[in-house]
Amino acid sequence: MTTVNKSPVCLFVYKRLPAFKKLIASLQQNELALLTDVHIFSDAAASDRDMESVNAVRKYLSGIYGFKSVSVYLSEKNKGLARSIIEGVDKIIHTAGKVIVLEDDLVV
Repeated sequence: MTTVNKSPVCLFVYKRLPAFKKLIASLQQNELALLTDVHIFSDAAASDRDMESVNAVRKYLSGIYGFKSVSVYLSEKNKGLARSIIEGVDKIIHTAGKVIVLEDDLVV
């Protein structure tokens, strides 16, 4: 296989743990998973009602494996989806120059 500079993958998560688990499982099955840097951005709960679900997602983050690296960014305050994506993508583009962006409810 030719060596290629792989694009890092940014995942944006909130409170949908079952859907997020499906996304991670689908990414782990990718033939290039072990060569891929994954960056996960977890937004903080917008209300007390979402706190339990957000915390469940955050607990799951520490057990993710099957990639070259996994970096987790936990927001202390709720930013909302648009701001989370803009700030996260900017951060990774600044260092890597490219990125693949996925939300937590996708399967690849």
